[in-house]
Amino acid sequence: MTNDLPAAPAAPEVHLHTFAHALGDPVDIALLDDPGVSGRLDALTAEGLRHCRVSERSAPHLAAASARAALAAADGPVPGAVVLATESRTPSPTQIL
Repeated sequence: MTNDLPAAPAAPEVHLHTFAHALGDPVDIALLDDPGVSGRLDALTAEGLRHCRVSERSAPHLAAASARAALAAADGPVPGAVVLATESRTPSPTQIL
């Protein structure tokens, strides 16, 4: 038996090279309630670090907001999936699985 159906056209490859930023609010690092930061505060400020970004939203939520904004600004076909790698102290859904 032969397959007489034409092959499906190949989907165009889509590559997003720039992602939008989805960040928390700026906070003075000296005001953080974080023992890891307060224990290294002198070294951090000596390196010029004074502020960081803090958000109540999880890393996956920030990543989704970033992807939505990047896709809204993109020209061309919409990809079927977006993969964004993040680093966080809280387990991500993939780490949990």
